[in-house]
Amino acid sequence: MSTLSLKNRLLISAVFTLIAFLGLAGFALEQAFIPSAKGIVKEHLRAQRNALLTMVSIPSKDVFSVQESLPESRLTLPNSGLYAVILDQAGNIIWRSRSSVGIALDLFGTTATGRENFYQVSDDPGSPFYYSYGVEWEYSPDTQDTLAFTLGILHESREYRELIRSHRNELIFWLGLAGTLLLVMQLFCLGWGLKPLAEVMEELDRIERLQQPRIRGVYPTEIAQLSQRINLFIENERKNLKRYRNTLEDLAHSLKTPLAVIRVMTENREAINRQHIRKYVKQMSRIVDYQLNRAAASQFSVMHTAVDVQALISKVNDTLQNLYADKNIDSGLEIESGSVFYGDGSDFYELAGNIMDNAYKWAGTRVRVVGSIEAEEGKVHQGICLEVHDDGPGIHPSERDAVLKRGARVDQHAPGQGIGLAVAQEIVLRYRGTLSIHDSPLGGARVRVRFPSV
Repeated sequence: MSTLSLKNRLLISAVFTLIAFLGLAGFALEQAFIPSAKGIVKEHLRAQRNALLTMVSIPSKDVFSVQESLPESRLTLPNSGLYAVILDQAGNIIWRSRSSVGIALDLFGTTATGRENFYQVSDDPGSPFYYSYGVEWEYSPDTQDTLAFTLGILHESREYRELIRSHRNELIFWLGLAGTLLLVMQLFCLGWGLKPLAEVMEELDRIERLQQPRIRGVYPTEIAQLSQRINLFIENERKNLKRYRNTLEDLAHSLKTPLAVIRVMTENREAINRQHIRKYVKQMSRIVDYQLNRAAASQFSVMHTAVDVQALISKVNDTLQNLYADKNIDSGLEIESGSVFYGDGSDFYELAGNIMDNAYKWAGTRVRVVGSIEAEEGKVHQGICLEVHDDGPGIHPSERDAVLKRGARVDQHAPGQGIGLAVAQEIVLRYRGTLSIHDSPLGGARVRVRFPSV
């Protein structure tokens, strides 16, 4: 794969596109000019025709003369490139200019009276032009006697070639100038268009050197998505590092008390109580499992996928129906069609599982899950709102903040909503969402989760 930079790729593409465009434009303009150039030659030969006809004198049928002093000096100079002849009706030459001496004029033919004929002898741009015109001359006004003849002019294409060459040189000059100006403008536009990328790179360099914590600039839509993902990645890495440290601290702190108790029991052999030791060993095992689960739940990927909310909630609900079959819970799912969570599927499964498990655990007979789309104009991905209701005892307003806080003591493992909601809160915050607890119309708690549009 080529290692050319994006700027060089765009510059090379612009240069080749410009060369191709100007080349085709130059060719088209030159081809369009050729008929005009031939038209100029034709008008010039018409003017020669008119001038020559003024030099013709026919006093009688057998007397035909052309004045010696011709209007065009080239007609009197040998090999001048301009030649003229007059043919009778039989195609015989009855007059030829002095310039045509030694020149073969067999291509001339007769032309009908009042008609003209003009063409280039061959497709070669250097071939001469031929022009002829049919004349009917009334030499006796009294008897209205006439004499028909053809005036033919052969014009070598020196002027024509010079005209084409001059036009081509002008095209090259002006198209070259236009191409240079366009290239300069392309470079300017390229620099202006890629400036946000350069600024992002500068910010990333400053982040790497620990000069700033995140990308702060405001960038165009196409780059804004990238900068948001990078910021999310940076924040996630920092949060993961903090969580790992907190998990180790929590684990050490949680194991400290049961280890101290076990150490005291083992030091005093007479006071050893195997049942108590098993109790503390089981407690330590539960602490380790809990902290490992929390550490695993804290792993977060910035590679988002579209998760079907309706399908996942139905799956979680089926699992909980089997788990709490003895409670015979009446569950209602009201998920708006097309609801999508953009993130890691396992994160959403863990989130929904914790919240709905708490609802099933504390519900009397009813659980209700409501999901809706919260779209925002100008955002790429829609947001969603998820509410889980139950008809249990609810959560007192004074306890709602406490159950959402991260705990580090052993008593967090007692049955209740605190642990599950704390884990759910951590997942929601990683996706810049909000989790709040309210009273439910069913009489118990209503846990509301909102994920904003991105």
